[in-house]
Amino acid sequence: MTLKELKRHLSGPKMQVVVMDRAGKVIDSCDTLFEIRGLRYSVWEVFPFLTSPLNAADELIGTHESHQFYAVELVQEGVSIYCDCELARHPEEEDHLVWLILDQDRIYRELQVIQQERNLYLLRLEQLEAVFSGKSVPPN
Repeated sequence: MTLKELKRHLSGPKMQVVVMDRAGKVIDSCDTLFEIRGLRYSVWEVFPFLTSPLNAADELIGTHESHQFYAVELVQEGVSIYCDCELARHPEEEDHLVWLILDQDRIYRELQVIQQERNLYLLRLEQLEAVFSGKSVPPN
């Protein structure tokens, strides 16, 4: 197995590539994470977070720059996952954009648990400090 094949094998189930025109019409998609290829609507309408980059899409045309978006919650047909996304100009088709979607759901959900535990710890610490300082303790 070549390095390229190994990379495709390992990252394949966690990454989706969508090619679209500037109007948000899907030209092609591997549909690994979401079924996007058969959308009747513009990608801009179905995934509202892309509305902001819509204006930036014109900036990307004719450049080699890209825009990254981290910890984006994408929801389609009841399926919700946290992803990192990148919107870039297609390397060969001047009028097309490439939307890379990287499934980071497990990582961001674990991070939420850690943040919640930290917040609860800080609340308990604040309550203990209030008890020892003689101040009234707000109820939980």
